[in-house]
Amino acid sequence: MFLTYSFFSIILLCAYLCVILCYIYYWERLPTWDLPEPLPTPRTSLAVLVAARNEAEGIERCLEALVVQDYPRDLHQIYLIDDHSEDDTAQLVQRYAAQYPHLHLCALPDGQTGKKSALAYGIAQSESDLVVTTDADCIMGPQWLSHIAHFYESEQPKFMAAPKSKMSLSSFKASILWG
Repeated sequence: MFLTYSFFSIILLCAYLCVILCYIYYWERLPTWDLPEPLPTPRTSLAVLVAARNEAEGIERCLEALVVQDYPRDLHQIYLIDDHSEDDTAQLVQRYAAQYPHLHLCALPDGQTGKKSALAYGIAQSESDLVVTTDADCIMGPQWLSHIAHFYESEQPKFMAAPKSKMSLSSFKASILWG
């Protein structure tokens, strides 16, 4: 009996290892895309949606990263949709919204809960050409919106999805081996 479980465990481990190696192989072959210099004048209006529930501990880092974007403020709005937080999330966002008129705090109506509902509510509030979503615990670089908008304008994709960051294979190996 023990040998049977050991055999199946080894087979499962090998299959898992093969899947991880395939992910690494194809991850390294993902194309990269860089902004051209000089950057063309943007023309796409963006709505950045952040669904948040009880994110007071990290929301300020996210908001700081969003309000310093190099994308023209008249072309983007930031909507933080509060999903009935029980901590100070809404108060922290209100403090930022008082300083940055393009940042809006939206409270998810009673009877609606969850990230899906929060994003749907945020989309309904927006009048922008393109909707960009992120999580409340993410920190993005200052050209994040410029990259997204320029790619959208030059490539005209129907849908865009991207990882938070693309880690090199050597960094990936180091993070696995040394934490």
